[in-house]
Amino acid sequence: MKSFSSFILFAVFSLAFLPAFAQEKPKANSQLSDSTVVLELAEVSPEFPGGIEPLMKFLFSKIQNTDMANKPEGVVILQFVVTETGKIENIMVLRSLEPTLDSTAIKAVEAMPNWIPGTNKGQAAKVYYYLPVRFSKNISSNSKSKTKEKNKK
Repeated sequence: MKSFSSFILFAVFSLAFLPAFAQEKPKANSQLSDSTVVLELAEVSPEFPGGIEPLMKFLFSKIQNTDMANKPEGVVILQFVVTETGKIENIMVLRSLEPTLDSTAIKAVEAMPNWIPGTNKGQAAKVYYYLPVRFSKNISSNSKSKTKEKNKK
């Protein structure tokens, strides 16, 4: 009788954990609702017009006047899709810092011009892009004091 009850317990616990082992592992490529494949990595990555330096200048121009009083410093990490036409879609916050700062980062990305799309096998492709957006009290206070100095002249 003891071995039978042990078998029942073993069977119950095995069935309870079976779904955890049956989970499918994430694939390198994901699909959106329109069934178009979105690549995690393309042969040629999408690019902001002009490259990284203009991207950083653009972001700085959009976040430099952010009120950082009583807000933490740090990085918001965004994920978005750059489509075959260079349009930005499906912006998501992967690492949040603070809701208003997250929103500021999203608005900055929404304001971006179309990107140069990524390509795979010689054809434009939808590609995920990951973008860290840094918020610092020094940057926002320095930019505000520079703006005040320009206005005095």
